[in-house]
Amino acid sequence: MRLEAEVIGKFETAGDCAKLLYAPPQGKLRYRRTRHYEIEFEGSEESAREFIDLVLVDHVSHEVHIGSSSPALSGFTFHLDYGMKPTALDHEKETILRYHSELENPGFTFSSLKITTRLYVFDDDGKATADAFVQDIVNPAVHVWSVQRAAS
Repeated sequence: MRLEAEVIGKFETAGDCAKLLYAPPQGKLRYRRTRHYEIEFEGSEESAREFIDLVLVDHVSHEVHIGSSSPALSGFTFHLDYGMKPTALDHEKETILRYHSELENPGFTFSSLKITTRLYVFDDDGKATADAFVQDIVNPAVHVWSVQRAAS
């Protein structure tokens, strides 16, 4: 089975993309950042959802969107997902898997876990491209990435 979870800050607002890039972008671009988890597992879906809720979410400052592959936010021009290559050391992933392995009866087993940062970019004109973001944020030696434009 497969679940997706996207964790987003409750109190965060869209920031200026100029903070992310080496050169100021053309136009007024804003961004929001989330953590995106893709979990493939065997066992109880209810147990996997409980694990996500317990381990990945701080309910004071986060909200979580579990289930479908639809993005947690709307109104964006595109989103950039980037995360560690499978061959690179990923401390967050290792910590989550180690914690899970130490549980007495977790109710499910991981087949795979993929963690990415999802960067939503908002552009009132809808013309922004991801080129500068990929160039300035992604390190091709250690990251995998993908760009998804908003559905029209």
